[in-house]
Amino acid sequence: METKGLGKKKPVVDASAPKKPQSAFILFSASAREQLKKDEPDIKQSEILKKIGAQWKALSEEEKKEWEDKAVADKERYQQEKGAKGGDSAGDKRPANKGTGAGSKKAKKETQSEENEEESNADEGAESDEEDEEEDTKE
Repeated sequence: METKGLGKKKPVVDASAPKKPQSAFILFSASAREQLKKDEPDIKQSEILKKIGAQWKALSEEEKKEWEDKAVADKERYQQEKGAKGGDSAGDKRPANKGTGAGSKKAKKETQSEENEEESNADEGAESDEEDEEEDTKE
C-alpha cells in the first residue's frame, strides 16, 4: 500500500513569468562567489557565505552604490517584463501584509478578543438590567 504525502501541494508556477529582481547583496554575492570558487575550489558553502558577508560589510558606500544601481536596473527590467506580460499580479502568492489575512492566527486572535469584549460588555449590561429590576421590585 502506497501512502500519499501529507505536505501541501506546490502552487502552479507560470513558466513564462519574468524572474523576480535581485537585491544588491544577491548580485554582489553571485559575483563574489565565482571569485571565491576560483581562488579556493575546496571551500565549504558555509565558509563562502561567511566570507561574502564580511566582504559586503567591508564595502564602502561608493562600492555598494554600484551594486545598488545594478539592483535598481534589475528591478526596472522586471517591471518592464511584467508590464509586457500583462501586468497582472497572478504571480504574487501572498499579500504584502501576511499574518493579517482572514485565516491567519493573528486575525483569529483579534476576532476572539473582540468577541470576548463584546460578550463582557453584554454581560455587564445584563447585570445592570437585573440590578435595575431588583431595585424596581424593592420599591
